[in-house]
Amino acid sequence: MDGLRITEDAPERYAQKRKEQEMRSAYIRKIANYILAGCMAALLLFRCYAYVGDRIEARNLLRQAKTIELAIRLTGIEYYGYGSSPYDSSQFSGLKEEAEKEIRERSTAEGEIRVLSWEEERNTPVCFVYQEGEFLVTYRREQGKDPTWEVGRLQNIIATGEMPGNDR
Repeated sequence: MDGLRITEDAPERYAQKRKEQEMRSAYIRKIANYILAGCMAALLLFRCYAYVGDRIEARNLLRQAKTIELAIRLTGIEYYGYGSSPYDSSQFSGLKEEAEKEIRERSTAEGEIRVLSWEEERNTPVCFVYQEGEFLVTYRREQGKDPTWEVGRLQNIIATGEMPGNDR
């Protein structure tokens, strides 16, 4: 029994070591909690920043789409004076080429404009969409109601195969 020495102060030393270990563990837990809280706060701030950024961009696009709608109406009035319509369903954009150029000049639109339906009587758009980047603005006007505007974000959920612009 040479290796085992029992002394009177052994329980006190054991208690002291145990207390030191508990204090070290508490300190490590405290630091881990601070790191976790910091990571959570950073994630929350990032999400808030992204949300606010998206809202600002969506509002800018809505403003741009409203300018496009005004330009389409002005062009419609101009064409009405000539006894014509800027709407051309055979074109991809739904507008005659000259009319589309005029609308782009008046509104400084950079995205893609598609007029989906046209009211011949008033020579105004009933529905059109405007896409710039990953945002899509939809305009609809129903008889006797205020026009509605919707701004959405386009997001690929699944992308397979090789597509232009698909850098994944």
